[in-house]
Amino acid sequence: MDATLEANQVPNTFNLGEFLRSLFSHLGLILSLAAVLALGVGVTLWSIKPEYTPVYSNLNQSDVSMVADVLRTSNIPFRIDSSSGMILVANDKIGEAKILLASEGLPQSSGTGYEVLKDKPALGTSQFMETARYQHALETELSRTIAGMRNIENARVHIATPKQSVFVRNRGLTSASVMVKLMPGRVLESGQVASITHLVASSVPYLEASSVTIVDQWGQLLSSTNDNDVIAQSNKQLAYKKSVEQTYANRIEELLSPIYGRNKIKAQVNADIEFTKSESAEELYDPGESQVRSEQISDQRNQGSSIAAIGIPGALTNQPPSAGTVQQNDTQEGEEGVSTNSTPVSTSQNTTRNYELDKTMRYTQEAKSLINRISVAIVVDDKEVVNEAGETVKTPLAEEDFDLIRGIVGGAIGFNEERGDSITVYNSSFLPEEVLEEPAATPIWKQPWLLAIIKQVFAGISVLIILFMFVRPAMRTLMGKHKSGPASANSASQPLLEGSSGQAALPASVAGGYPNYVQQLAMAKELVSQDPKQVAKIVKSWVAPSGD
Repeated sequence: MDATLEANQVPNTFNLGEFLRSLFSHLGLILSLAAVLALGVGVTLWSIKPEYTPVYSNLNQSDVSMVADVLRTSNIPFRIDSSSGMILVANDKIGEAKILLASEGLPQSSGTGYEVLKDKPALGTSQFMETARYQHALETELSRTIAGMRNIENARVHIATPKQSVFVRNRGLTSASVMVKLMPGRVLESGQVASITHLVASSVPYLEASSVTIVDQWGQLLSSTNDNDVIAQSNKQLAYKKSVEQTYANRIEELLSPIYGRNKIKAQVNADIEFTKSESAEELYDPGESQVRSEQISDQRNQGSSIAAIGIPGALTNQPPSAGTVQQNDTQEGEEGVSTNSTPVSTSQNTTRNYELDKTMRYTQEAKSLINRISVAIVVDDKEVVNEAGETVKTPLAEEDFDLIRGIVGGAIGFNEERGDSITVYNSSFLPEEVLEEPAATPIWKQPWLLAIIKQVFAGISVLIILFMFVRPAMRTLMGKHKSGPASANSASQPLLEGSSGQAALPASVAGGYPNYVQQLAMAKELVSQDPKQVAKIVKSWVAPSGD
């Protein structure tokens, strides 16, 4: 049969109605495809979405706004819980967020301290309000300082300041109370309580340390209002006694552990301590080495009429002597004597002498803690020796071991037999130590990282299912319907190129009759590559003479 070539040219025109009709016919399929794609995107975002954890709890509104601003400027992802108002940060960023906020001094949950003084006071603010603001700022600053100490989680300070008088005798005393919230499992030592007391007392005017009260979150009184309180003194003495006993016990165990093995020695010490307090004042003189420090001598001599009257008072005494005959010789010979007797003389001498003495003044105040007696009890485990069979067995201690232990312990505690010290050594086989079982490993299905892996795997499987079960068939359907329209029109308007005797046929557009010649040429090339022999036969039938 002769080959014939018939081709009908189709004009390249765009039909808007056909396009809209085709679009609306595929609208349901397109919407379904979009919903499936949206579901896949949602599953993917859910799998990569991080878990959020509260960065801080119980934040004030001002702290929440400042924390949010810092996180936002630092590009740390966060969100605010609508129900509780807490700020949530991704788990992988929680550590970085806390360090950043701490460097910025956040949160300020303890309130506003001296920062409140930076605010400009409103017009007409009274002195009472200014004083109250300053007191509140002082309390807040003290709370921050105390909360910065170890073992303390939070603290609050309340100061009671009475109205002061201009008279010193009428001046009221300031008092303060401190409530500390300790960390779980922590306690405050007596030294820390004393430091808090003096810290608050030194920060507030007219506040004495005895007027500061410290309590913990359970309402237990930590401070003592009177240092001379009998209970306080007893507690201090008991603590000192325990410290001495523990020191001796540790010393004994450290000395004996290298010999008999660690955990093979148990020692307990009981110390009888006498707490005494004495005061004395002495003033001593040493008269042995006396020296004259100063001497004063006073002489007094009176002569003449200035001498006071002497003799027995009375009228007879004051009478002049009776007339007599005076001998000239006696007068001449005793002129000097008469002259002496006629002029009376009075003499007095006074001597004051001061001596230098060694003087000692001594004031002594002692608080002694004397150890009256020490009792030591020691329990020693049996020795572990290797027998002839190579087995490790326990054997009791020998008498030499007891003497060795007593000698070592006596030297460690300063053994004094005169004051009644005693050392008791007992040997016994200790019970075997209980071996604690290792905690069971956390099952793999309880591991925190397993949930993240499951989410990733589930998201990947979901995306693959969506692609292969929904997206791919839908795309095939759309592409098939898109190609079927032009193909049917072309097949109706273009006859096939037929070879002789039932050979395969090509569309007539391959010959160039169709306006889009490039596409038809590409189709012909594809057909040639798939079945070149059949195409060669068809071309051969074209060029063969009509008689063949």
